[in-house]
Amino acid sequence: MRVRVRKALQEREKGFDAKEAATILRATMRKASRNAAEETAAARRWVPWICAYTGARVNEITPLTGRDFITRDDIPMIRIRAQNSKTRKFREG
Repeated sequence: MRVRVRKALQEREKGFDAKEAATILRATMRKASRNAAEETAAARRWVPWICAYTGARVNEITPLTGRDFITRDDIPMIRIRAQNSKTRKFREG
């Protein structure tokens, strides 16, 4: 037996438009709460920028460790591990 389901309507392009992206990145410049840990404040500032620059998702960037930052042919790269990737494949960029 098969059940046919209509595809969801696509009301707009995927991702953010320029105004939405600017709003998100501008918000990263606000001073963090004094109750926030230094690491949390740094993550709130830099994770959106790294995602915007690389096209990676938040869940792919936040578990990175020092070993995920590599250099290949004198080009600094980030390695997204397979277990953190939506496609379940590693990638470098």
